[in-house]
Amino acid sequence: MIKKLTLVLSLCLVITVACKKKTVNYVMKGTVTNAVTAATISDVLVTLTRFPLSGSGPSIVVASPSTASDGTFRIETKREKSEKYTIEYSKPGYFSKLVEVNVDNLSTEEDNDFPSSLNAIGYIKFVLTNVSPLASDEFKIFRQGSNTACDICCSAGYSFYPGAVDTVFFCPANAGSSFKFDWWVNSTASYGSENYTVIAFDTITFTKVY
Repeated sequence: MIKKLTLVLSLCLVITVACKKKTVNYVMKGTVTNAVTAATISDVLVTLTRFPLSGSGPSIVVASPSTASDGTFRIETKREKSEKYTIEYSKPGYFSKLVEVNVDNLSTEEDNDFPSSLNAIGYIKFVLTNVSPLASDEFKIFRQGSNTACDICCSAGYSFYPGAVDTVFFCPANAGSSFKFDWWVNSTASYGSENYTVIAFDTITFTKVY
């Protein structure tokens, strides 16, 4: 009788463990750092979004914690049938980053590590003023790049400012990077090349009065 009872209890324990394994959650963790200084960044919003299998519903924001004082975060979420997950890291003053997570690469037996680094934003401010405009005047800028792929960034290549010009605009860029551009004033001998090192959370001003 005791042997039978022991066998039954053992079977129950095995079944319980097996059931628990089937419902184990995903745990995603990581540390967010500054891409230039490697210092940890606190208060970064980490948004985990789940995309159900195709045709089974819209994407769902699972959790959106902020990193702790040491830059770490931890998200635990129920394992469900999904096409993929995305993790977005965002904080004012930094360029956001979006990472796509393949479900096949997620483990339920150990924590899944997703460290990330963010670029701080610096600005180049352009102040252009034509004090004696002619119809034939044209101020031309050729930007060589420095993080020109983001939604709020100034694109690389040429920009033209004809005739009467009195304008101010900003170009955000990765802090610590080089921001290079050439400029010309048509019909004059005025031209130049500039190369600025972008400063985090600060603004460098380029002024041209012609």
